[in-house]
Amino acid sequence: MNLVSKTLSIVSKVVIYTILLNLIIFMFAPGLGFWLVSRPFYYIHFIQLSWAIMKAPNSEMAFYNRATYRSEYGDIKGAISDFTKAIEVRSSNPQLLGREASAYYQRGQEYNLLGDIQKAISDYTTAAEIYKQHGKIWEYEFILNERQSLIQRECQSLTKGFKCQK
Repeated sequence: MNLVSKTLSIVSKVVIYTILLNLIIFMFAPGLGFWLVSRPFYYIHFIQLSWAIMKAPNSEMAFYNRATYRSEYGDIKGAISDFTKAIEVRSSNPQLLGREASAYYQRGQEYNLLGDIQKAISDYTTAAEIYKQHGKIWEYEFILNERQSLIQRECQSLTKGFKCQK
């Protein structure tokens, strides 16, 4: 048996044992099984997205994609960092102006999850203004509604249930 055959044999055994272990874990602890299976794939995809950023450090989409991925897996602070970088790259390139609105909105969502309501409202306001400047009325109104409901929720929690003025 040559080295390649031995390596393939070892790799296939590891894969089979991993699958069997995960099946057992899924039967007795479903949440833990999902975490064990999904976490390695998260790191692999995260490395791919980071590699894309290393190859093209001025690619706003690379930062935006990694931020979205981080957000999906609960890395809120990492997502905020990448959305901020995407905004910086988009804002510095005249050809991309207007596209940073979605990054502002998404970053506002992350701030909202962190409980930093002032920063969330600020990002929602900026995103809405950019959409308005580019004639995207539906997006503009959607974000204004999100912003207003966030303000209402915050006001009600501060005033212990009293209605806020619009």
